[in-house]
Amino acid sequence: MLPSFNSIISMKYGMTRTAARCRAATVAAFKRNIRTAAGTSKGTYQYESGDVKLGGEIQGKPDNMQLWAMESSLLLKLHEEHCRGVELKDPEGTTLSRRTGDAYVDDKDTYASAPDTNTIQEGVENMQHHAQFWAILITLVGQAFAFHKCFWQGLSWMPLAGYYMIQTRDKFRDLDIWIEDHRGKASKIAYRHHDKPNDGLGLRLCPTANQIPEFENRLEQATRLSSK
Repeated sequence: MLPSFNSIISMKYGMTRTAARCRAATVAAFKRNIRTAAGTSKGTYQYESGDVKLGGEIQGKPDNMQLWAMESSLLLKLHEEHCRGVELKDPEGTTLSRRTGDAYVDDKDTYASAPDTNTIQEGVENMQHHAQFWAILITLVGQAFAFHKCFWQGLSWMPLAGYYMIQTRDKFRDLDIWIEDHRGKASKIAYRHHDKPNDGLGLRLCPTANQIPEFENRLEQATRLSSK
């Protein structure tokens, strides 16, 4: 997180200018140790006049959680306003959830649909737009996208003899998702089969609603715990 940006967000949420300046000055004057696997340094370093300003809010400060919550809420709100997500209904059709993604701390699942053409092509285009826009948002506040940890999944159906069959990757192998970083360098995002789980947010959920990976994971956890 960037202290200067957090000062702006804090004042947007009601912090006085005097308090924001005091907080920023305190962070800028902090003396910092260096911690590695070999231990913690006895010497310190700090910002000096004329230096490039140090980023980061310093791990362990008591206001970090509140700052992170305010910053994340703002980014998620902007993402929702500028992206078209998905509409999820319960089996009875009485409850509707509209969302562009789910996030927890620094993990995020982004959702996209194809409301205009109902095709996988539109869905992938919207997904790329959603992912690229999120990459831009987090860059603005000093964060970064770990592209090598990202993947995407697509779920589409095709009519066949009165039924709808899930299309395999072979049907849209020419479609890929590329995301650019703040320097304009594009990275190809890996594709994961639609029947494989996404365990990024703790639950091994599959787009096809396949619950076997989650069941097997919970069974393995229960077996390991009961053997202790």
